[in-house]
Amino acid sequence: METPGTGGVYARPYAEARDLLFTRLDAARNPMDNAPAAETRAILGRLGTLEREQWAAAFCAAAEPHYQNGLAAEAKGDRATARAEYLAAFGLFRVARYPAPNSPGKRGAYRRSQEAYFKAAAFSEIPVRRVEMRYAGAGAPNATIVGYLHRPARDGRLPLLVQWGGIDSFKEDRRPEPYLAAGLAVLAIDIPGVGTRRRIL
Repeated sequence: METPGTGGVYARPYAEARDLLFTRLDAARNPMDNAPAAETRAILGRLGTLEREQWAAAFCAAAEPHYQNGLAAEAKGDRATARAEYLAAFGLFRVARYPAPNSPGKRGAYRRSQEAYFKAAAFSEIPVRRVEMRYAGAGAPNATIVGYLHRPARDGRLPLLVQWGGIDSFKEDRRPEPYLAAGLAVLAIDIPGVGTRRRIL
């Protein structure tokens, strides 16, 4: 078993966790579906620990060159390469914060994953808009709920489908494409207590 720097004991030894993530990588499942397979496999092969800060640092280091490549491609007007590089950066930053942003490095990785997500979204056929909705519950009267609105380019009102995930899957991980293709607008949100939370002062 491995002991993280923040205290406590991990539920699985590293080798077992690594092999489970290899299975997810092979199947392109959460959180691996946008992470470049060869790079991710190499990092998992040499990392050897689930310690939060080392985990975040390893995957962030792999993500940053892709993000910079995306910026360079964007500056040249190469939309396809920019989107592919931003998606690769998003995938690696996403793995860096997995399963939760529960350390400084992982929280930084989550913020970077959001930046890469919106960079990639700028080159998608259907744009994504960040929206804030005031929370009406008495327990947090000054809070807002942050969501991502995907809306097909159609006039008039559209039916809206709301997507949310589990405890280790955030709104950036939702896949709205089948619903958008059916003519629906999609609002992706986080479940309570995870992802983006914002309090109005």
